[in-house]
Amino acid sequence: MSLWSLLSQFDDYVATELAPPGSAFPRLRATNPDIYPHLRQLWIVLPIAVALFVARIVFERFFIRPLGVRLGISTKPTKRNEPNPALEAEYKKKKRMTPERAADLTKKTDKTPEYIMTWFHRRRNADKPSKMVRFQEAVWRLIYYTTAFVWSVYILSGYPWLTDTDYCWIGYPEKQTLDPTIQWIYFIQLGFYMSLLFSQFTDVKRKDFWEMFIHHVVTIFLVAFSYHANFIRIGTLVLLVHDVSDIFLEGAKAFNYLKYQKLCDATFVVFAIVFFVARLFVYPRYVLKSAFWDVRALLNTEPFFGLWFFNILLWILQALHVMWFITIFKMVISFASKGEVSGDDRSDSEAEEEDDTAHPAAPAPVKAIPAAKPVKH
Repeated sequence: MSLWSLLSQFDDYVATELAPPGSAFPRLRATNPDIYPHLRQLWIVLPIAVALFVARIVFERFFIRPLGVRLGISTKPTKRNEPNPALEAEYKKKKRMTPERAADLTKKTDKTPEYIMTWFHRRRNADKPSKMVRFQEAVWRLIYYTTAFVWSVYILSGYPWLTDTDYCWIGYPEKQTLDPTIQWIYFIQLGFYMSLLFSQFTDVKRKDFWEMFIHHVVTIFLVAFSYHANFIRIGTLVLLVHDVSDIFLEGAKAFNYLKYQKLCDATFVVFAIVFFVARLFVYPRYVLKSAFWDVRALLNTEPFFGLWFFNILLWILQALHVMWFITIFKMVISFASKGEVSGDDRSDSEAEEEDDTAHPAAPAPVKAIPAAKPVKH
């Protein structure tokens, strides 16, 4: 028996276990493979993910980077330190340097505390992605989320479940056959989230790295699972709710890197409002309610395994929404008190590059830090 046959048998077995009790869906699905969803149809997602990953590299290099240069983002390389094995070993232990620690290291390194503090400033900056790299990432995501949201709204505007979630379950699952247009929404969105999973290890590293990693894994699994279990209609609404707020987040970040502070502040406020409305009101009020409560009356059945599992994934996403909104709310409070949006609180790398001159005892910036002379007290 071939691997493909084994996968097909596994596909059919899982579909039987996930379907409502007594449903004819597994039989219809087996005899009409072209009009019902199958896991094997998702093979196209991998080349789409690779294509999007490559498209991002090309688009960033030949369009977004030149745009950033034209708009004034510096491409100068970060100042480099002269090699110092002793300080490098200390840096690997702990990246932050305090005056007390610098004083303790003077005997070990034969350098002044001022030299050590400046060396650590530059060493941390060398590890940070440049502002241009962060700008490219933000603009690429802004373009994708905007395109995906507008395209999805345009397509879904012709379907009744966009405004009435009851239609997500009417005729489920036997009468809800595949629609090629909706199918491509799934393929492209799934490919994009898979490309994000790849690129997360090369993008700007943030404090919520693992939260985002879990989010991407849960989203990929949720999208693939909803496709396989034929929860496609409600799945398109989940995707739509997530895309709309991300547009404004990436826009605010792009304006921040361009130092368009007023536009950044205004866009961030819009993002906070849209995030709250989309993910903490629309998502639980319509999507979660429909998938957890309304479905029982519409299908006239008790919850089955496939539906329970789908709801668990939806609620995991909601928990992440709450966690992120706490961070967003803290930034809004900071904005209200300071009058401007601070850097992305999730990230160690979202702040501006540290200037050597920002440290009161730091010497003037130079290409390589010269050997320090003893400090007279």
